Amino acid sequence: MNTDLNKLTRREALLNALKGTVATAVATPILVQAAPEAPAQAEAAFVPENDYPFFGYEPDSLS
Repeated sequence: MNTDLNKLTRREALLNALKGTVATAVATPILVQAAPEAPAQAEAAFVPENDYPFFGYEPDSLS
């Protein structure tokens, strides 16, 4: 019996690593496209009262 069949050669290790890299590069865009997108959150409404002293708004309590 030949026991060399169970040994992993450097060439086989490099080929397996290359195959894994290529498989990952091919599968990643497919998985990203299949993933559900997070819903876009609505932007908060602009309220000038919240931006005092900017935009020329002066609260009633200061007048």
